[in-house]
Amino acid sequence: MRTKTTLWVHELKTGQEYPIFDQLSKDQQEAWAIFGAYPGFDWMPTDNEIVIYGLGKIWRVPVMLGAEKPAKAMEIPFSVDVNMKVAETVRPKQKAFEEEMEVKVMRGVVTSPKGNYLVYNAVGNLWLYNLLDKEPKVPSPVRNPKDNSFFYSEPSFNPQRETEFVYVSWNDEEMGAIWKTDFSKARTLV
Repeated sequence: MRTKTTLWVHELKTGQEYPIFDQLSKDQQEAWAIFGAYPGFDWMPTDNEIVIYGLGKIWRVPVMLGAEKPAKAMEIPFSVDVNMKVAETVRPKQKAFEEEMEVKVMRGVVTSPKGNYLVYNAVGNLWLYNLLDKEPKVPSPVRNPKDNSFFYSEPSFNPQRETEFVYVSWNDEEMGAIWKTDFSKARTLV
């Protein structure tokens, strides 16, 4: 609900839904549940309370269907004895900026219909690689890499033309656009 992750109850008889607890920790569902399938909860045997985690505590939440306001949840006190080895954090030195960098991740990799060319996205740009070259060469940028006002991605080759593909661009002010280019006609494509 708005900025809060809220626990709701769906009444099977009526189909109505009721918010009953809004003190949950952020659920991380946008991150594909990498922190577990939240919420982890269970009903009490009487079916009128739910036990759930929220804000670093364990709560007993009354389920009062039809109430105008949710009932007040009660904290379940607990303590944990922990024996943990603590080590100093590893802090590798990193430069905030370098003129040149080694690309380690290629996204949206596509090959041309005959398999002669490869286009992919890296660091906000599209890169073209000629697979026919006998010796590996540095890929050609689709646009000038020093012009970083747009991000380019999602290339897709024309199935009938070996040197033609479409792609998208994004800029926060000018928004998105779809482009078509034939790199046999121009070195810089945009």
